[in-house]
Amino acid sequence: MMGVTAGLIRNFKWAHNRYYLAALGVVYGFLFGWIMDLWYALVYVSPLTLKTFIAAYVASFYFDLTHGITTAVLLFLFYESWYRIITRFKYKYGLGDVQDQLDKSDF
Repeated sequence: MMGVTAGLIRNFKWAHNRYYLAALGVVYGFLFGWIMDLWYALVYVSPLTLKTFIAAYVASFYFDLTHGITTAVLLFLFYESWYRIITRFKYKYGLGDVQDQLDKSDF
């Protein structure tokens, strides 16, 4: 999910802002957790009622929060170095217009 979004917004200047990416990381951390909670509730919770469904989501709140914060911190700290590494791989293997991206890069 986050990879698809990153691919869709890659050409926008604001998409390379570390603060924006950190916020996006928190959102996607929770979104991923909610999708996994849905799977958990549908497969493992028995009997499945509205009360047990909500309880499954409430029980995972702190795990989802930790997942979102960790994603945000890692994106904030390592985005620039990861971006350079991926750009070098793209250049090495001739994937896309990498030289134009290297010229536009401001980090």
